[in-house]
Amino acid sequence: MQILDDLISTLNFNASIKDIRQGVFHTGVLTRYCGLAATLPQDALRQEPPMVKEPGFLLHRSPIELARLSYSPSILEADNLIPRADVVAITGTALTNHTMEHLLGLCSPNAYVIALGDTAPLSTILFDHGLDAISGTRVYDANLALRCVSQGGNFRQIKGVKRLTLMKQKE
Repeated sequence: MQILDDLISTLNFNASIKDIRQGVFHTGVLTRYCGLAATLPQDALRQEPPMVKEPGFLLHRSPIELARLSYSPSILEADNLIPRADVVAITGTALTNHTMEHLLGLCSPNAYVIALGDTAPLSTILFDHGLDAISGTRVYDANLALRCVSQGGNFRQIKGVKRLTLMKQKE
């Protein structure tokens, strides 16, 4: 988990933890700054429906039915689709479910790669791992944001935040 090691190495462990809130959709931690991350349910790594739909019967499908499988949420299909993509957007929860490094490894060297969402840390360290942009959240009113988190607010309902994008400088 090199990417997590690199992110953790930038943290100030002398900062005291002032507050932690865990809601249905998010977790918030307040130190010198306030950070948000998606709260993953216990079974987040299990996949329902099954990863492959109707195994053994795919040859009986029409080409259009097979083409529609590209809309499938199956994590198995990422290995086939991401290497061909010109633009790849990866949710920040790929850090917390430990799939970020695998997904980044699938990206074409010429692809434009973005990490996004509340869980995407606004850290330029991610640029060293192949990302071109990071679209995340900066908390400007920690009390309000943590109150929204602890009262079950979803991504769009959390107040006291700004959505920001960091872009890698072109060389």
